[in-house]
Amino acid sequence: MRVFTRQSTAKSLKFALQREEPPYAIGPRPDEIRIMNALLAVAGGVLAVNLPFGFWRAGTRRFSAAWFAAVHLPILPAVAMRLLSGLGWRLATFPVLIVAYLTGQYFGAVLRRWAKRVC
Repeated sequence: MRVFTRQSTAKSLKFALQREEPPYAIGPRPDEIRIMNALLAVAGGVLAVNLPFGFWRAGTRRFSAAWFAAVHLPILPAVAMRLLSGLGWRLATFPVLIVAYLTGQYFGAVLRRWAKRVC
C-alpha cells in the first residue's frame, strides 16, 4: 500500500497541471471551429447547388429519368465539396448536409412555382 506524503502529492499535482490545458482554453478548440466553419460553408454550397436542380425537378414528371437526374446529380458536387473541405465522412455532418440538400430542392421547387405564377 502506497503512503502519500505531502511531497509526492505535490509532485503528482505538478505533473498533472503540466499535462492539462491552460485554464483560459475554455470553449471549442481551433480544429473544432475549423470543422464547424467548413460544415457551414459546405452546407451553404449544397443548398446553392440544389436550388437549380430543385427548380428543374419541379417541372418534370415524377419518377421519370429527368426527375431522377435532378435528384441524384447534385450528389456529385456535394461529395466533392465535402472531400475538398476536409470534412470527410464524419457522422455528425450527415444531418446538416441532408437538411441543406432537401432545403435546396424544396426552395428550388418553390422558386419555380413562384416564377410560374409571376411570369
